[in-house]
Amino acid sequence: MTALLDLDANLALSHAVSLMEEAAAALADIPMDAVMAASLGEELVRLRRLTRQLEAASATVSQRFAASYEWADDGARSPVRWIQGSSNDSFESARSVIDRGALISDFPCVGSAWRRGEISAQHIDALARLRRRYAALSDDLIAIDDAITEVARRCEPREFYERLRHLCHQVNPDAVNDRDRTRPTGLHVSLLLDGLVRVDGTLDAELGGRFMAALESARRDLPQDSSPDGHGAASHESSSCMGSDVRTTSQRNLDGLRRILDAA
Repeated sequence: MTALLDLDANLALSHAVSLMEEAAAALADIPMDAVMAASLGEELVRLRRLTRQLEAASATVSQRFAASYEWADDGARSPVRWIQGSSNDSFESARSVIDRGALISDFPCVGSAWRRGEISAQHIDALARLRRRYAALSDDLIAIDDAITEVARRCEPREFYERLRHLCHQVNPDAVNDRDRTRPTGLHVSLLLDGLVRVDGTLDAELGGRFMAALESARRDLPQDSSPDGHGAASHESSSCMGSDVRTTSQRNLDGLRRILDAA
């Protein structure tokens, strides 16, 4: 390892990658069925830690590669497109490598912990999500890089995200409260390949209240089975015998929405 550090940085990187390729090839050739199970747990933990370190190394190299604009010499529109074109990675996978590299350049303590295998790529992604959510606190977050790193070391990614939210509230409660009060709203409607329509969205309190009230009113006096699936009569007869509506709330919501649309 000391000999590597004495080399030119580019030669050291190339030599280190070659060593990892040899190690990976050796791992691939091991007949795992013949390995005794006694120590597999410890070896698995070591491999997972190495995976973290390799992911961190890839992100660090990607940040340097993106800043070099070497990708443009090959006619690529972006470093993400270059990675995608040079491998069978998806666009999302290639972009995540670049995005993680950019993030740890702003959070050197976090990046150092990742390169040592102490935290995972999921911790990095959690930090990125929180930074996007509270963009006004970006400089504040960078200023507590070491505290963020310590929190990441102590908990898994989901808990890490929640603790970061609490940390943000301590750093700048007004900015956090303003952002949480102004959550983005919208309604997305898309046609699926099989002809079904997907509806998804978040409504503000006033519009959401009106929608819920209208839906409740529309479904209040629905017959026990009003679904247009061709089995309404049989279902109604069965439901009447039981004296209750066997449909789920979601199915009754659809019938209520149908009533609202018919009346519009």
